[in-house]
Amino acid sequence: MSEHWLGPTYEFRSGEWTLVAGIPIEEGRLEWILQRRENGAETTSHSFVLEPHGTKHELALLLGELPPATVADLVAQVALQTDPRLLSDEGSDEGLA
Repeated sequence: MSEHWLGPTYEFRSGEWTLVAGIPIEEGRLEWILQRRENGAETTSHSFVLEPHGTKHELALLLGELPPATVADLVAQVALQTDPRLLSDEGSDEGLA
């Protein structure tokens, strides 16, 4: 755990893309960081926070500039994370996002 995060982080990979989820010490809300590995160096593309009780659909929309197969793969991996759940189902408020 780095000094940036309050607790554990969760990492999901698809091809050259990595999506990291964690709660920053200063913010207290689940933050997502999308990274890409280019020429052997990892560069941060951007970070974002979903609205409270974010869903798979909302995450997919924010990842929309990636290739569709990469979006589908990352969203599926995040949806499989259940302890804790990072996303809410449509109309639910179970997820951390």
